[in-house]
Amino acid sequence: FMRKPEPGDTKVSRLAPSDAEQLCATAICRKVPREEAESRPTEALSAPFTVVQDKEAADGEIKKERRFILWTHLHNTTVARNGYEPDLADLKHISYFLPDVHAESAVLRDLELSFYQIEIPDAARPRFRFHDTDGNLYEMCRLPMGHTGSPELMQIATSVLSGDPRYCLKQFTAPKAASRRVWIDGIRVCTNHAQTKTQEEHLDRAAGACHATWKSADSRTARKYDFLGVTWDHDAKTVTLASKNKARIAQPQGPMTFGAIEKLMGRLVFAAGVLCLPLARYYFAMKWWRRQINHFNRGDIRYDDNVDVPPAVRVQLTQWCQEAHGTYSVPAQPHDERKSTLFVDASLQGWGAVLVTHRQQLFCVGERWDAH
Repeated sequence: FMRKPEPGDTKVSRLAPSDAEQLCATAICRKVPREEAESRPTEALSAPFTVVQDKEAADGEIKKERRFILWTHLHNTTVARNGYEPDLADLKHISYFLPDVHAESAVLRDLELSFYQIEIPDAARPRFRFHDTDGNLYEMCRLPMGHTGSPELMQIATSVLSGDPRYCLKQFTAPKAASRRVWIDGIRVCTNHAQTKTQEEHLDRAAGACHATWKSADSRTARKYDFLGVTWDHDAKTVTLASKNKARIAQPQGPMTFGAIEKLMGRLVFAAGVLCLPLARYYFAMKWWRRQINHFNRGDIRYDDNVDVPPAVRVQLTQWCQEAHGTYSVPAQPHDERKSTLFVDASLQGWGAVLVTHRQQLFCVGERWDAH
C-alpha cells in the first residue's frame, strides 16, 4: 500500500527516509524532534522494514506493492514471557465456513488500511519508536503490523463494527443472519435477499458512528465473490480457490528450493481444507516434507538451497497440485462420518505422529527420546 517497488528493490529491505516521510504524510507515524526525544524518552525501539507483496486489483490483475511492517520484538518477547497468548479462536479452519455458501447471498465489508485505523494513545507512542536508515527517530501513531497483540485488537474492533453481541450493547447488536464471519479486518454476512439491505445499513451505520472507513472495491453485496482466499458461488453452491491462489500453485518442475517447497506445501494444505481433499492420500509427501523441515531447523540446509525431491514425492505433489485447481460442491447437510486418521512413526532418535481430522485439519507432534 505504500508505493510501487522500484527496479532493483529487494523483496525485504530496511526503512528508507523517503518511505518514512510518506508514512508521516499519512499520519501513520510522526518524526520525533531531538528535544522531544529528550523530554519524552524512548521506552522501546522496534525494527522497521518493508516487504514486496503481490496485491490483486479490483480488475483481477496482480500487482506488486511495498508494505511497511514494524517488528516490535521487545513487546512480543515481553508478552510471551508474561504468558499471554492472543485470543484468535474466531479464526477457525476454513472448512468450518463452507456451509455458508448455501445462503442466498452475502454482504461484504473490508476495512481500508486495516490496522492503521486504530490510533495509539499519545502516552503510549514512545513505546513504538524506530529509526530509518539515516538514523532519524519516529514513533507510530497507528497500530503496527508486527505486534503480537495487533491481530486480536483488530479482530475485536471489526467484531464491534459487525455488531457482535459479545462486545456490543443490545441496541447495537446486528440483525439476525444465517452466518456472520469476521476475519481480522473483513466481514461477511450471509443472509437471504430480503435482508441484505438491512445488513448493509447496519454495517455502514456502525462504521459511521465509529469513524471507520470501508474499502469501496471490496465492500458490496454479491452471490459470487472472493473471501479468505476462496471464490464462493452461492448460486452453484460451490467453492474453489481464488484465482490469485490458483496462480501460485504450479506443478513442481525442475530444481526447487526449500523456500519454494515450503510455500507450495502451505498452499496445498490450505487447498485441501477448501476442497475437502483427503490429506491422508498425500501422507508420504508430507512425511518427506517434515524431514526437510527438520534438516532446515538443524541448519543442514538454507532457505534458498535446492532440495532433491524424490520421484515418488514429486508424483504425489503433481497430483495434489492438479486437484487443488478443482471445484467442490458443498453438501447441504454435512457428512455425519467423522473419521480421523492417525499416523505414528518412531526411530532410534525420536518419535512423531500426524493426525488428519475429518475436516482435513493437520496436527503434528514429536520429539527426541530423553536420556532414560
